[in-house]
Amino acid sequence: MGALGEKLKAARESMGLSLREVEEATKIRKKYLQALEKEEFDVIPGKTYAKGFLKIYAKFLNLDHEEILEEFENIFTPSEEEKELEITKPIQAEQIFLRKSKPFKYIAAVIGILVLLFAVNLFMSNIGGDSNIPNNDKNIQNEGISMNEDRNDRNSPSVKEDKNSAENKEEPPLGPNEQENQEQIEGVEIEIEIVEQECWVRVRTSSETLYEGIMKEGEKRVFQDESELTITLGNAGAARVVHNGTELPSLGRLGEVITRTFEKES
Repeated sequence: MGALGEKLKAARESMGLSLREVEEATKIRKKYLQALEKEEFDVIPGKTYAKGFLKIYAKFLNLDHEEILEEFENIFTPSEEEKELEITKPIQAEQIFLRKSKPFKYIAAVIGILVLLFAVNLFMSNIGGDSNIPNNDKNIQNEGISMNEDRNDRNSPSVKEDKNSAENKEEPPLGPNEQENQEQIEGVEIEIEIVEQECWVRVRTSSETLYEGIMKEGEKRVFQDESELTITLGNAGAARVVHNGTELPSLGRLGEVITRTFEKES
């Protein structure tokens, strides 16, 4: 293992991450991440992919990716066979990166079947002749009568009175004890909500890991502990964090890995 690989491995271990966790966060297969750390570039199919992986990995580890790529250029010399492979046999992206689930393919197939059934049903209805065609004029007249009835109902005194009473009704103010219970939170409470993209998240107490995984856009989780919570965000700019009921400024930028510890206030 050379200096470049040692630098990558040391940065990863300082963040307390395994290769499997980095694989989930970056979508680069574990065997290629391991090849980068061992500088076994012949495992990766081509110089172009190796540089792409290095750039993504370096940014994830908060390293200077330009400096990493410069070191790579100094130590990597592709063989003639590798050059020919890059030109004549491109590798599909799905063979390189971690495969994702394919729910949309199944949804598209179901939609296609439904469209086909609808077309067949429409064709069979047309064969039946004009007797199956609804009386549109009659439907329009009935809809007009229904709309007029609804308009008259809305203008009636009872409806107006109910509307005014609803608008004037105010929620009673909270009593002192209720306000104190809402504001006071025992220990430490952290709420994490993903507002865009997705984010790898790990939440730990002083003795155990409460959660570790990838949260999707729109997903929200709340964590509590009596003394302290430590959170790690793999894409800090995508997460909204609330500490003990107070929303915090963004903990970092998109793509930035941030670790923060929150302790119980004395």
